[in-house]
Amino acid sequence: MSDIAKLIQILTNNNLRLATAESCTGGSLAAAVTSVPGASLVFDCGIVSYSNGIKEKLLSVPGDILQNLGAVSRETACAMAAGALNTAKADIALSTTGIAGPGGGTEEKPVGLVYIGLADRNKAVATENRFEGSREEIRRQTVMKAFDMLAEYLKEKGLE
Repeated sequence: MSDIAKLIQILTNNNLRLATAESCTGGSLAAAVTSVPGASLVFDCGIVSYSNGIKEKLLSVPGDILQNLGAVSRETACAMAAGALNTAKADIALSTTGIAGPGGGTEEKPVGLVYIGLADRNKAVATENRFEGSREEIRRQTVMKAFDMLAEYLKEKGLE
């Protein structure tokens, strides 16, 4: 059983619902979840929000966060996860926002900078990550790190 399948089984066993909100991964996170047979028992919604307008409209990311801090920020990742949680009426949500490259990076926000968010009904948190490699490698590393974050969350809750 893959690590993702184990996470889906833990969610299923504990009657927990998962949602995703993605930017830089373009749906790869949701695709990984739905590749597991039985994922429909825990997964209702994945939102690919590539534009700031969709982040605001569908995920309720505050416009001032996007304008002042940018789409690639810890605050945006937290707001995206919280927005997915509320939209899907889920128990846990994961989000990804970053710069997968090969272009689009700046000195302040280089290619490979990715924020991964996790929200539950009590809080939203995000990690800052620096990945290297091609666009696909950065996206793959982001997805795996998001699942690592979910696994750690479940472990902290005593749900192994």
